[in-house]
Amino acid sequence: MPALWIDFGKTTHDIRYDYYTFISQLYSNWFKNCYRWCKENKLKYMYHTSDTGPFSFNPSSDAYCMRSSYFIEGAFSQVNSQGDYVGTDHELMALNAGLHFDPVFKGKKTNWNPDHLIWGVSESRNNHERLLTQNKTYGDVRAKFASSNAHCKHKEGTMCEAYAATNWSATLEDLKWITDWQASQGITKFVPHAFFYSIEGYRKEFAPPNHYKQNHLWSNYRYFTNYIAKVCAMLSVGSHVGNIAVIEPVESLWKDKKYNPIIFFDLLDILNHSSWDYDVVSEDDLMNMTISNKCMNLLNEEYKLIILAGLTHISELTANKLKDFIHNGGSVFELECDLGIEGALKVKHESYDNNFITTEVPIYHEIKKNLEPDLIFYDKTNVINSVHFTHRTTLQYELYFVANLEGENLSDVTVSLKKSDFEPFIYNPTTCQAFKGKIIHRGDRTEIAIYLPFKSSLFIVVPKLSIDEISPFVFTESPEYPEIISLDNWQVLPMQENIMPISLWKDLKTNQICPAGQSNESTNFYFEFDAKPCHCKLLIPDFLENDSICINNNKLQVTARETVFDANYLTYDISAFIRKGKNLIVLSISKLSNQEKMEYCPIYLSGDFKVSITANQLDFTNYREWYHFKSCIANDTKVAIFKDNKKLHLGDWAKQGYPFYSGKVQYIAAFNLKQHHNVILSIDKLYGSATVEVNSHHVGTINWPPYELDITKCVKSGSNLLIITVENTNANILEEYPEKSGIANIRLFLKTSSRTI
Repeated sequence: MPALWIDFGKTTHDIRYDYYTFISQLYSNWFKNCYRWCKENKLKYMYHTSDTGPFSFNPSSDAYCMRSSYFIEGAFSQVNSQGDYVGTDHELMALNAGLHFDPVFKGKKTNWNPDHLIWGVSESRNNHERLLTQNKTYGDVRAKFASSNAHCKHKEGTMCEAYAATNWSATLEDLKWITDWQASQGITKFVPHAFFYSIEGYRKEFAPPNHYKQNHLWSNYRYFTNYIAKVCAMLSVGSHVGNIAVIEPVESLWKDKKYNPIIFFDLLDILNHSSWDYDVVSEDDLMNMTISNKCMNLLNEEYKLIILAGLTHISELTANKLKDFIHNGGSVFELECDLGIEGALKVKHESYDNNFITTEVPIYHEIKKNLEPDLIFYDKTNVINSVHFTHRTTLQYELYFVANLEGENLSDVTVSLKKSDFEPFIYNPTTCQAFKGKIIHRGDRTEIAIYLPFKSSLFIVVPKLSIDEISPFVFTESPEYPEIISLDNWQVLPMQENIMPISLWKDLKTNQICPAGQSNESTNFYFEFDAKPCHCKLLIPDFLENDSICINNNKLQVTARETVFDANYLTYDISAFIRKGKNLIVLSISKLSNQEKMEYCPIYLSGDFKVSITANQLDFTNYREWYHFKSCIANDTKVAIFKDNKKLHLGDWAKQGYPFYSGKVQYIAAFNLKQHHNVILSIDKLYGSATVEVNSHHVGTINWPPYELDITKCVKSGSNLLIITVENTNANILEEYPEKSGIANIRLFLKTSSRTI
């Protein structure tokens, strides 16, 4: 056993390799037994392990993780092959969220942790530092490992357990963004992370959000699942196309304690931003490949190039197989390694700053010399690397799933692909529309123009037969909007009363902040706020029913009972007791446990008021640490509620006196058309999910970019009435900060020509 950590000469490598091989076999056998039982009972079986990725177990390594699954469960390709689908998972509000297990990339940016949000004040979303960098995907290799294993083992597809701990601020747009990243890496089935059917009490903090009716996104959630179903259905047909195979670094990890996987992670990052799709293959998979036509062939995969990234060890069988491949016209690159493979091209590795997307490294240029690019993306005339894709082929089509995951200022993109006998077209999985794009032929390549703003996605479909022989696609014109109508005089109406959680309690004796849920052995607290007379009620969880609460020395009487987030509450109408200026709510509790429960079931103020919160933010008291969410309270926070005559307007309603409001707001406007037009509703920026109604008819929803909806079927010549109902997330009320909510600007694009070709 000591040889696992301490070098004992030449036999050390073999001991380590044998041990981890044995561990791999034990785990594999356990899953194999489960798989056998499922098949006997006619069930599909899928699972995932911790599958952190090929991190080193050596703390001095440039790619170290103390939870490296290769040293706990064994080789990914072996352990994760005993099911109908190969599985993985994804957590957090970040594309590279496979890094939640605290790895260390020396010389790289890996701080995914959110800052402490400030109660009632912070404007930023869950501000993972890496969201602000250009390269948002570095280091998350798990989905690619899983899909590659599925390709090599002839599995039905690849599963991802997704969306855990994205927190209550996650919009459908955010969940789709994560979906598109995983789909571009080859995932074909999504399973939401486990959640409670109730969010009463402590359940609010368990890896939110939940995916049920308590979530304000639930009303439009089916549009999200419909999108996933369409994308996964299309990515499940045919077979994957990737001309590059990267060797899984198992032997190097297990035999060489000094092996540095950072070169491997760098290579996969470069390939993820390149013009080629690829797979990660094990040495066992390589042994099952045949060699023909200068390719390594395995099932439906044809690899023209094999890359070894920084490896220090491979088996003798692997070395001989690669030599045979080179002898038969194949290409092998040794990236910063010297394994003695005759005929392999040795390529120097250049490290780079992963804040930025880069392909300006030697390995990229060598691949470009060796392989024809599959897809090249241009912004005007410049090659861009912020768009990700995956490629599948069928007897009838070449299918490219394309997603703008990192190009925040990108919209109009030109895609260059290999020329074919039939012209490509665009399929939008959100609207189910097929578009004929603008096409230019340049030599042996075809260029097609697409509209692909940040966080949007589509399919490029290249027919192999005449389109009439394949599918009843109805083509619509590529959208061009010659005339714009700006809508003014909006009526913006909240659809429920405003609300504010009372979390800013102070100890009655010491005047020190004692946030809700944090017992300091005191039982007497007060909440001080400024106010102007308004309709107001106090909502108190029923476990405080026998405790004393008063406002401005007035004892309260229960006027009603209601349910708030699955918890029972008592309602007190306190409108008559609210006075102009300073107000004081005093709470005396009989049990310290009741104070602790208030973290999950706080007291609320609700009514027709607005809320103002100010703080100099000089010093803070820690408030919540819910799973991967952190918040604090500024010690000099001042709260005021008031009623004024200012109406809500376009823009962030959290900045207009509704910082904690999680719910629906209606935007109502009238517009006139001189004649019947084809009309596209366009929103500049949406924070939440929008349902659109025109002339009392439901038209559809807008949930993610591009924020557009064709409303032609419901407009008429003359006067029209447009109602957009926006629902934000639960973050404002449950995580208690002013998450951006609402609509920035709304326009109508008019088009006079026929929509259908």
